Amino acid sequence: MPPSESLRNLIVQVQLYEELFKSGSLPYAIPGRYKLRVLKRLLGRIEDSIGDPEEDEISDDLMSCLTALLTTPLPSESASAQDKSHVTYTLPGDPSILEDNALTITLLESRSLISGSGTTGLRTWEAALHLGTFLSSPAGRDHIKGKNVLELGAGTGLLSILCAKHLGAMRVLATDGDEGIVEGLKTNLSLNGLETSTNMEVGLLKWGEPLGDHDHPYAIVLGADIIYDASVVPALVATIGALFARHSAMEVFQAKSAAKPTEWREKLTYACIISQEWLASRFLILYIDLD
Repeated sequence: MPPSESLRNLIVQVQLYEELFKSGSLPYAIPGRYKLRVLKRLLGRIEDSIGDPEEDEISDDLMSCLTALLTTPLPSESASAQDKSHVTYTLPGDPSILEDNALTITLLESRSLISGSGTTGLRTWEAALHLGTFLSSPAGRDHIKGKNVLELGAGTGLLSILCAKHLGAMRVLATDGDEGIVEGLKTNLSLNGLETSTNMEVGLLKWGEPLGDHDHPYAIVLGADIIYDASVVPALVATIGALFARHSAMEVFQAKSAAKPTEWREKLTYACIISQEWLASRFLILYIDLD
């Protein structure tokens, strides 16, 4: 939010309206409830910044926009949470490259934690942002550049798109076990100019089942917040074991937001030992402690 001295400047207010609230000013439509919430907060800050009501004023365009939103029927909060909207994420770029000071990815996703169909893959989760930040660092890029990358439980596809669009991966396959999620991945590829890319594709992959068309050697396997139910851990480990059989030097990066990170680490390690003991030492796991 701009400082108070700027907010009470009518020229600044007009610019904010023109760039953020005027119809057609943004490439994608903003959900009505979100737009109303932001505008109310902005106007509140403008009112607080006014020192002399006789001299300072509030933009008529902003006030007219507020009136229009308040008089327009909006969906309920619960219904709005299920609707998809466009979200643009900005990850840190390489400071040594002038044109690479920020990496942007636009995704069509839902705000709801769990969709009406019961899947959790329609939104981008915190662990994906943390892992994406690591992969965008110079050390992280060294793991991706020129490599074949597979993402498990890709969801909205943030990490796969990051690797294909910005980090120089040779080939990226974004997979998920839900057919509806896979279709959504195709939309997000298109939003980022990758719909005709030769180094990026999406596919259906159910853990624990034969790799089928995805039976290729991958140097890097990614996963972020892909385990919410401990019962799926053995199937995940079986799939990773099959991938290691194709490429013994493969690296696995998993990020997990967890209130009890040690508990999840133990579950995954135990499942590896039960399956094939040597797997337990092959994971690089980033746990994000939510306690």
